[in-house]
Amino acid sequence: MRFLSAQFEAYLADDLWLRNARRANAAAQRLGRGLEVLRPVEANVVFVRFEPRVAAALRAEGFEFYEWPLFGPDAMRLVCGFGTTDAEVDALIAAVRRLT
Repeated sequence: MRFLSAQFEAYLADDLWLRNARRANAAAQRLGRGLEVLRPVEANVVFVRFEPRVAAALRAEGFEFYEWPLFGPDAMRLVCGFGTTDAEVDALIAAVRRLT
């Protein structure tokens, strides 16, 4: 338990968790501004619709995302983390625009 507690102590110290959350949420907001979203972006998750051809091409280029059938056919869930960079977000937006 000490080892687990040490990680939490570092995570909670100096609001590291909050900085991480803000960074992930900002990346998702940036992504949401660049893509047509299915739902408002309220956290670090963005829901979009990609045609199967576009989804396959994006995956072939190395982008990762999850199918999310809860929002209908071809719906996808994009998740941003605290390590998601603006360059990565911009690259995905550019790839989607190029492929659609």
